[in-house]
Amino acid sequence: MYKAHPDVLIGGDAHKVARRVGCIKPIPGPPHVYWITLGRSTTDHKPSDLAHDPEPAIDLDKKGWWSMRFKHTIAADVFGNEVRCRHLGELSGEACKNLLDYYEKWS
Repeated sequence: MYKAHPDVLIGGDAHKVARRVGCIKPIPGPPHVYWITLGRSTTDHKPSDLAHDPEPAIDLDKKGWWSMRFKHTIAADVFGNEVRCRHLGELSGEACKNLLDYYEKWS
């Protein structure tokens, strides 16, 4: 999990504040320069989105929804930058599996 500033989201984002994103997978082709991520919203969701319970230990203090509408590409070299793409921690095992399964189902 990362908190990504909109300027690191290739193609931009509707929000002007940092979005919490989960890393899904690297884009094929060595080296892994870009990653596919999915954003999580606490205010907007549709029936096809994936509900996710709060995980306060990684700064996800509200119920939220993962959505393919918030699919973004991020350059690998910004992950972990404290200002532009701060690392929040790892999703719980079940939440991580659910997110990856959700992506595979809808991609």
